[in-house]
Amino acid sequence: MITRFYNSFFTASTSLYLIVTAIFFQFLNGSLGFFGRLPHLHWVLLGLGFFAILPLLSVKPLRAFNIPNHSFIIFGVGAVALVPLLFGAPLSINAIITLLVYLSFGFVCVCLGYHLVDKLGAEKLLATISWFALASGLLVIFVALFSYFSGGLLGAQWFVGGDDMTAHSGLSHRFIYALTFATIALLYLYAKCNLPITFFFILLVSLLSVLVFVGGAYVWIYPLTITLLAIAMQVVAIKQRTGSTSIRSLVRVALLLLPLYFVLDGVIASLANNALELPVMQATVVSSVMQFEGASVLLLLLLAGLGLWVYQYKAHQFNIEAWFFAVVFLTLLISSILNFPLAFGAYLGLIGFLLGVFQRKI
Repeated sequence: MITRFYNSFFTASTSLYLIVTAIFFQFLNGSLGFFGRLPHLHWVLLGLGFFAILPLLSVKPLRAFNIPNHSFIIFGVGAVALVPLLFGAPLSINAIITLLVYLSFGFVCVCLGYHLVDKLGAEKLLATISWFALASGLLVIFVALFSYFSGGLLGAQWFVGGDDMTAHSGLSHRFIYALTFATIALLYLYAKCNLPITFFFILLVSLLSVLVFVGGAYVWIYPLTITLLAIAMQVVAIKQRTGSTSIRSLVRVALLLLPLYFVLDGVIASLANNALELPVMQATVVSSVMQFEGASVLLLLLLAGLGLWVYQYKAHQFNIEAWFFAVVFLTLLISSILNFPLAFGAYLGLIGFLLGVFQRKI
């Protein structure tokens, strides 16, 4: 019995579910504003990361557990995050420790993505991430509606803690990328025939409606980016004669995103007379080594990741999995520029894992 439990637990699939759970725990921590409630979450994430490595070590010796080249990006970003200390920023030992723990977690995510893609394949990894992302998007929909019907402040007190109105001011902006990522995941799952068409459209309308509900003037750029990359993938597939049913399905539904977004925008605006907006004040950004606040560090990581991807992948390898990677990174890049500057720690695990998955050509 013990042997059976050992064999069933210590598998690559167990590693995948553990690390994806950690990634989305971190993701939701940033998207929903749990910072005040879970001050030591970074230790939990690192612990889950190390537990995720154990099943791989049971079937692969430690000496064969290679460190991927893309992991150096994580430490480069960490060095940039420490730059403010050179210009007289207050030195906090707790902040430095938190930074190092987050960087260690990002490093573990890169390594696990690199090794799990060999055992399970990119399609299995991205499908698992997509289901978690879709569940996260549905949770954000609930929180957004809860915040609206409670007048905003109750939602801020529940999810942020106390009367932290600085965190509250950025709460709805943090919803935007979670909803966008859930939309990307929904399209991927549908293209891979994991969702029926009726259920797909119900979820798509729900996600886009709340995106309109919490979004600002530039939110339409996200569905536009998703659509343009899908079209680019189709063009490449036609030129290289590598088209597939999945690619055609993805392009068809991607072409609906922008028109559907504007239709929902008009309907919601007319029905509510522009009243359906979360009470969000002007965001106040405070630089912090502990929380990795600000766009500059995140921009460096995203640009480095996209640069390596463009350098490594040839045109005929721009398949639906490569589209997933590119669209996640580009929409994060856009979000870091146009919206509330992202808390870098909230997306470190996701970015690191995808960098590991696409370390080599699939």
